[in-house]
Amino acid sequence: MRGFYANSKMEKIPPGTNEILVFLHVQRTGGSAFRTKVLREVFGESSIYAFQYVEGWKQWKKLSYRDIGNYSVFTGHSDFCEIPLYRDAKYISIVRHPFYRFVSLYNYVQTREDSPYREIASQNNMKDFLKKSMAISESGFNYFSNLLCRRICGFPSFEMAKWTIENKFFAVGCMEEMSTFAEFISKHFGKEIPELEGVASDYLRYGDLLHDDELVNLVLRHNHEDEKLFYYLNEKYFGLPPGNYPWSRGIAELSATEPDSLIESTELSWEGDEDMEYRVVIRDDNIEEIIAKEVVVGNCFTFDWERFQIDGKYRFRVQKRGESGWDNIENYRGVSPPPKAIFESLTSEERKALTILKWDCVSEASHFRVLIRSGEEGIIEKIETNYNESLFSWIGREKSSIHKYRIQSWSTEGWVNETPYYTINLPETFVLENSMNHVTEKSRVSHLTINQEVLSDGTNLKIKISLSSPGIPNGVRFLEQEFDRVNRESKRSILGAEGEMLFFSDDLGETWEAYFVPEIGAIQNAFTTSSGRIIVGGKANDFQNAFKIAKLSIENGNAIKVLEGLRS
Repeated sequence: MRGFYANSKMEKIPPGTNEILVFLHVQRTGGSAFRTKVLREVFGESSIYAFQYVEGWKQWKKLSYRDIGNYSVFTGHSDFCEIPLYRDAKYISIVRHPFYRFVSLYNYVQTREDSPYREIASQNNMKDFLKKSMAISESGFNYFSNLLCRRICGFPSFEMAKWTIENKFFAVGCMEEMSTFAEFISKHFGKEIPELEGVASDYLRYGDLLHDDELVNLVLRHNHEDEKLFYYLNEKYFGLPPGNYPWSRGIAELSATEPDSLIESTELSWEGDEDMEYRVVIRDDNIEEIIAKEVVVGNCFTFDWERFQIDGKYRFRVQKRGESGWDNIENYRGVSPPPKAIFESLTSEERKALTILKWDCVSEASHFRVLIRSGEEGIIEKIETNYNESLFSWIGREKSSIHKYRIQSWSTEGWVNETPYYTINLPETFVLENSMNHVTEKSRVSHLTINQEVLSDGTNLKIKISLSSPGIPNGVRFLEQEFDRVNRESKRSILGAEGEMLFFSDDLGETWEAYFVPEIGAIQNAFTTSSGRIIVGGKANDFQNAFKIAKLSIENGNAIKVLEGLRS
């Protein structure tokens, strides 16, 4: 094994001078060292669009071709997405086992005064730190839950991340094999760099924490998709000892949803005396009738789902003996089956439409309510459960609408908010299928219209020309369609300009590449010579009244070279 993943098709293609390397940096995976010791050595600091080097730095998804025009590398804490930069992009990232990434993050934020999690980390152990940090905001939840997958594909899904890596990424490295990955990247771009020091094994640093089952299970529960991603990449590409890492049960089968066994009961509890006699009244809301009254000793009751319908709608209340009979001690509360039992009862198509909602509350509550909110309609559903997990079905719901959920816990004072509202992600199967199959129709934009009379060989001619094309920004000016002056034939190459960016198409405007022309602040004209080179002219950046000319060559539609220096 090579110790990293590299796209076999992409690595055979030599780097082009107009492509951009996009490093999506996952926090606590060695990304800062990779930027300073690898990317800066290979490309130079002035060629890297990074928060540390660029004033007014923007997230990847917010960039335009103007922002990134003169840079060869983008790096930052950004999620994957494809944006119209009119340049070829090579995506890379570095991953780390999610448990060790979390432990490193916990230690790190305690030393960072600018971290919003510093105070929580300094005042809490790792388990409470995770729970409280995730409850700060939606962004906090995302930060601690499946961040590897979110960075790599923009979605908390192993299957989506795997597909994105294999279809969109140039390479993915592992923090513990950083030196091997660094050597590959530097050689691909034709640069020899000093050999990096080896990274200490996470097992040697944090292995003693693997004995804390509660901590391990809590972290992996919220990072199961990341765990599957790391397991898959390690088995196929990294080759690190699997015994050095904690794994969930059945991770080798990469099974996210299949339950180990069907749980057929739900434990109900309430505040009360363990020696006192109580009565549990069960109501079926579908038929609006009380269907059972069970007398128990102690403050708990086992709700046996073999006696009830999985898809039923039940509530219960607890009573205790009084002088005149049974007295209510609390209002009706809902009771729902275990999520795994519900999952087992569904068809394969129904399962595909599910999003699993997970939470861990800071309080010691055992009864929760899930509030489902739609942006247009407000709160549309309230689901009560005794589990810290629930299933949300998208069947019959508008997938283009934003749906969010909030968790409340039950107390003697009533329902108490435990979390902010979190966005409900679309089912991963839906997102994956749409990523693989969706083709967007490109709208055509009009760029030039000529409608005038001209005099030719003594004859008045009426000329009508209309030029339109897809996939090009508004504001790009048409400059030229290449013309063979010997054979008197129009060719397929078209030139356009917007500011300091030259737009080039070699297929009559169906696809475009954008090229940054140094030192020319505003391209005014361009034309193609008989040798295929392009002459570009425009106002200089450094002198207000100066006019500069550049001679350029576009090779294979994806590379540009300055053949002669710019001159006044």
